[in-house]
Amino acid sequence: MIAARVRTLLATSSALVLALPVAVAVPAAALTPAASHATAPPVVTRLSSTSGPTTGGTRVTVTGRHFTKVTSVRFGRTPGLRVRVRSATRLVVTAPAHAAGVVPVRVVTRHGTSKVVRTGRFRFRATDWVASTLPRPTDAAAAPTFRAAACWSDQHCVATGTYRQRSGNDGAVAWTLTGTRWTAARVPVPADAATNAAPFPLQVSCGAAGHCAAYAVYTAHRDGRDQDADLLWARSAGRWAVTSAPVPADADPGTTGDVWAVTCAGAVCAARGTYEFGGNARPALWTLTGGTWSVASAPLPADAARVDLGAVEGLACGPGADCAASGLYVANPGLTSRRVVWRLTGTGWEATALPTGPAYAQTVDFATACGPAVCLAAIDLTITGGRGTALWTLAGGAWTSTDLPLPAGAQAGTGHLAEVACPASGGCVAVGSYTDTAGDGQGALWSRSTAGTWTVTRTALPSDAAQNPRVVVRRLACSAQGTCLATGSYVHHSGGSDVDDTAQYDRLQWTYAAGRWTLLARFGTTARAAGDPALLSCGSGYCVRFDGYQTLWTLDGGRWRRFSPGVSAGLLGLAEGGGVAFGHDTGFRPAAWVYVG
Repeated sequence: MIAARVRTLLATSSALVLALPVAVAVPAAALTPAASHATAPPVVTRLSSTSGPTTGGTRVTVTGRHFTKVTSVRFGRTPGLRVRVRSATRLVVTAPAHAAGVVPVRVVTRHGTSKVVRTGRFRFRATDWVASTLPRPTDAAAAPTFRAAACWSDQHCVATGTYRQRSGNDGAVAWTLTGTRWTAARVPVPADAATNAAPFPLQVSCGAAGHCAAYAVYTAHRDGRDQDADLLWARSAGRWAVTSAPVPADADPGTTGDVWAVTCAGAVCAARGTYEFGGNARPALWTLTGGTWSVASAPLPADAARVDLGAVEGLACGPGADCAASGLYVANPGLTSRRVVWRLTGTGWEATALPTGPAYAQTVDFATACGPAVCLAAIDLTITGGRGTALWTLAGGAWTSTDLPLPAGAQAGTGHLAEVACPASGGCVAVGSYTDTAGDGQGALWSRSTAGTWTVTRTALPSDAAQNPRVVVRRLACSAQGTCLATGSYVHHSGGSDVDDTAQYDRLQWTYAAGRWTLLARFGTTARAAGDPALLSCGSGYCVRFDGYQTLWTLDGGRWRRFSPGVSAGLLGLAEGGGVAFGHDTGFRPAAWVYVG
């Protein structure tokens, strides 16, 4: 089990590590264009970009006169990089790293230096991202490897990793971020751990005030032999505690629980998975309250064919200590597949069977989200010509079905939710798709007010959208203040034919704020992004995007900021719920970049 799950995680991580092109220095002599008899000193009249980060990297086109025999371009007293003279009136230069402030940009030739002019000033703004190296544990023999990360507020996060100890055994490390500084601590393993427990963290999630949970696979020593097992970590008051994943009393002797996902909100965490019952896998739900993990068999409705014929597929918790889950089970008569939702009560988990009327899809696709006073469960339906969604709302202690509104011109019953989110600020949002009366696939963006009213907006598209754009909206993240970012793709018309990037690229992005969805300009560049669909994460009032292209984009104050770490090993991903990116530095040591605004 460990080997298969580890191989899957490593394959996903390595696919994100991309090489960056290496800049090549060009001799000053090569900067001079065709021979000119001009002897006048240069003049700067305009800059294409007038600001950039203190880390440098902004490409600036300088317009002016007498750019012959150019030897350098200076930002204040610091030489610019990668100067390329295009003509006697235009050159391109990369801004160097520089302290924050406004400096003149001056062109230097063999005939003199340009004067300081108002239109030739460049502002180095405070760095948006701060780089930091994740320290080694005191007993580490080599640099650790990053695995997962989550934040509970801006610049307050935890990360997990693995490393080789000086003893030759393998350990796990937990890093804690405060501001821009990381501290490292070896995280414990259960008392039954083998000599080489080799713990391998798989996921971490955080609620409020540093309440976090994580799960991992490790090697346990039981009944005289080593065997695979799962463990659960809990963080409270700055310290980590560990337990082997507990199992209900009816579990087969000598077996442990298999944890598949963990989620936290407020001071409550929950996990879903299975345990062995009569030689079969029975669904289980774990709950962390007061620093202690408890476990329960996921209850199934009374018409369940057997107690082990079910699965928990979606799980979420909200800041108000509300937790909900969704899944499926096999019912009598006829051994039919049915859908079920759960809610966490004061006495444990309670199951509610969904009506038999809807034709639920065979695919296991569940979207679950919880906010301060509401939880949502979105479950796939089989619809003629496409997919739809059954939406269930948990409020006031009871589940109710919700008819999903569709934009004008939609085919009835074709609304499909891909992701839902309920920010701490209240209300909920959802993204997905529908089919219009012409049979074309369109995107839809929904929002739910705190009063429970749903509204829907058809996704705005660029002017080059194909007649059937087949819109896919697949990513959604929301800040604590309620600003949301959604990404997706579409079929666009280019060069006389339709181009379909919907399976690989996220070319579109929309933001939600003050009750409105807005289409943003194409992400970063009109060039295709290389890699998987975008990864999104949001902090208190901003959102971050990374799509494997070795560039981070931050949406803050209604505008995008671009940042490239410029390391050869590159970026791996984003922390859950905050502005922290992880990767490796040029020495392949784990490194992090923290967004400081």
